Amino acid sequence: MNKRVVDIICASAVVLASVAIWLLATSSYARSRHLVTCKALETVILDSTERKFVSPADVEHFLEDYGPWRGQRLEEVDLVKMEEILNSKGAINKSNAWTGDDGVLHVEITQKAPVVRFQTSDGGWYADADGFLFPIQEKHPVRVPVVDGCLPLTLTAGFKGKPQSEEELQWLLRMTALATEMKGFWSSRISQINVTADGELMLTPRVGDECFRFGSPTDIAGKFGRLKLYYECIAPTRQTPYRNVDLRFDGQIVCR
Repeated sequence: MNKRVVDIICASAVVLASVAIWLLATSSYARSRHLVTCKALETVILDSTERKFVSPADVEHFLEDYGPWRGQRLEEVDLVKMEEILNSKGAINKSNAWTGDDGVLHVEITQKAPVVRFQTSDGGWYADADGFLFPIQEKHPVRVPVVDGCLPLTLTAGFKGKPQSEEELQWLLRMTALATEMKGFWSSRISQINVTADGELMLTPRVGDECFRFGSPTDIAGKFGRLKLYYECIAPTRQTPYRNVDLRFDGQIVCR
């Protein structure tokens, strides 16, 4: 027999043997995994050093909505349903669930990152940069700008999600942009933002008696630029601070 033919036959035999071994191992693994049941939960909160809205105990509690999962065979555990349940919780941004061969259910969580807080007589809400609102977590508050007064938002106790009205959503997104602009320097200077009955924003500093009239949440960078000029060029010249500082108009700062 031709040596080349013999080599081909030998090589084919090796490949077939390797495939057979792989299929046998895979089948054996599948049979053994088929017998494994889910017995424990291991949760990792990926951003736990930044926010503490959700704990491993909370995840265990949330999964009660799924029903009994301990004792289920791994192949029966509906991981998609678990993720949907977890993702429906206001403070959770994204969840990822999978099972291990040892019967452990693994869950990774990332939390919502609030940039502003809205306060009403019915309670408080955080909003992230995308305009998603969720109830504040009293046990783990986050230091972000606080907005109160006549909020043009329809908020009821326990509400979470984005505003249904496009007008409300656009206002909210402008406010999250304002809060993002404040991050760092201005968040340490401004303690409160009040919305007046006519929809204007009034900013209260942490130190000082001034009240800054910001107007609508537009031209945000320009107005903070004028506020910076006030602190750098006007406030140092006064023994008694102005009570009202109007930042609404381009090219001018009106002080009274």
